[in-house]
Amino acid sequence: MDAQQPVGLIKRDGNFNIHIYHAQLSLEECEDFKAELWAYLGGTIDGIRDNNLAITIPAQQGIDKINGFFINFANLTQNEWMFI
Repeated sequence: MDAQQPVGLIKRDGNFNIHIYHAQLSLEECEDFKAELWAYLGGTIDGIRDNNLAITIPAQQGIDKINGFFINFANLTQNEWMFI
C-alpha cells in the first residue's frame, strides 16, 4: 500500500452505516437499543465515543424497514440520526 495514493474502495459489502451524534442514552437504554437493533435489523453498534454511535446494518433489510426503525427511535428518544 502506498501512503501517497488516495484511499480507494476495495469492496462494497452491502451495509448501511448510520451515525447518531450526541446520543442522550443511559447505559441501560443503550443496551436495550443494541438488543433491539440486532433483533429487528441484524444491526450492530461498531463504535461509541463521546455519546456518538456508529452503526452498521445489512442493506438487505431494506431502506423502508431501516428508516422506520430509526424514525421510531428518534421520536422516542429525541436523538437525531443520519445515513453516511
